[in-house]
Amino acid sequence: MKTIKIIVYVVTMLLLTTLAIANAPGIKVSLMSQLPDPAEPGNYVDVRFKIENTGFQGTPPVTLELIPEYPFSLEPGDSAVRELGGFQSQQQGEKGIIIKYRLKVDENAVEGENPLSVRFKAYNVDVWEQPEEFNISISTFDATLAVESIAIENGMIDPGKTTDLNVTLHNLDDSVLKDIRIKLDLATVPIIPVGSTNEKIVKTMFPGELNTVTFILAADPTAAAKLYKVPLQIVFKDELGKNYSKDNTIGVPIGSAPELSVYIESSNLAGGTGEITIKFVNRGLTDVKLLNAKIIESEELTVLTSPEVYIGKVDSDDFESATFSIDLKNKGDSFDIPVSIEYLDANNQRYTRVVPVTLRMDQNSAKQNGSGMFSTLLFVTPILVILIVFWALMLYSMIKTPMKRYQRYLWIALFIFAHVIGAALFYFIGRKKQHAK
Repeated sequence: MKTIKIIVYVVTMLLLTTLAIANAPGIKVSLMSQLPDPAEPGNYVDVRFKIENTGFQGTPPVTLELIPEYPFSLEPGDSAVRELGGFQSQQQGEKGIIIKYRLKVDENAVEGENPLSVRFKAYNVDVWEQPEEFNISISTFDATLAVESIAIENGMIDPGKTTDLNVTLHNLDDSVLKDIRIKLDLATVPIIPVGSTNEKIVKTMFPGELNTVTFILAADPTAAAKLYKVPLQIVFKDELGKNYSKDNTIGVPIGSAPELSVYIESSNLAGGTGEITIKFVNRGLTDVKLLNAKIIESEELTVLTSPEVYIGKVDSDDFESATFSIDLKNKGDSFDIPVSIEYLDANNQRYTRVVPVTLRMDQNSAKQNGSGMFSTLLFVTPILVILIVFWALMLYSMIKTPMKRYQRYLWIALFIFAHVIGAALFYFIGRKKQHAK
């Protein structure tokens, strides 16, 4: 009988304990979300917690407190403590209370899962309960690997020649980046890699590290001079193994510096005043655009017409000319005329320089002497024609005139070596003697 009483007592106590536990309130705190996910160092993250009562009894007012630790901090003025009020029994699921905290992530935060803790209390007693830590994901974005600079040797690629293209990368992340692949897409441009492929690989880059990769490129000899768009793709991994991809576009100019020669083509000065014609020859592989030329005047040189002239385009292997009227006080053998020229190449690169073009006075005199010689020839030519006709008539007369053989040979020699003089001697001497006989 005594044993039965003991068993009944134990069973009754177990039932009462189970019932008490079932009816006791049960506060549950869970991490509902984080936005953005992952969070980025130096930016903000919104974390939302859900607080539920899983018990069968209501609760007195509940207090929730966030415990911010590095790398998280609350916004200034925001309280870590939130008063939630009392909970009804089985207030869970959609009926649970959601609390949001806005946290600042330190700019030096380490990538990965970072712990965040909360605690709560109820029943109007100063006894806190702390659930397990929650993990907040932090990761840097792909923008942290930056293209620091693009440098092309000599500024452009000459058609048919090679040059170096240097791409400098900067790891702005606080973690190591791995398996970095830099690829140039050259499928649609007249450029090919020389000595290697169009892809370079960097195994690792530490935080803050700069790394430069060099591509040796050659331009097609027939490539038009202009700026070509070349896609640049960079793929890499972070320490967590997450893959990133960056697509960029860089400009690669093809062309060469213009070779523009300037010199005086002709001049016609009388007493220091007259016209000069200046020739502009493009000996380079690329065209010259928007050519403007100006003679710089001085005390010795005055331009009677406009000193400045717009010439425009000069094609490769072509030339243009411009004529100026000047007054030159210098009477030396030569004089350097300063000509300022300004122009663009095919890639709109601007060039400005002053070219001294030499005016030689003997060049001008030669042209004037040439004009005088032409006038002289106009006067002398009829006289020469008359003399030649006279010589031919006298030769014919000598051949027809009867004379001894040796005399004829002597006259022929005079006609050949003395020309018109021999013909004149025959006219005045030989012919008269033969007629006298």
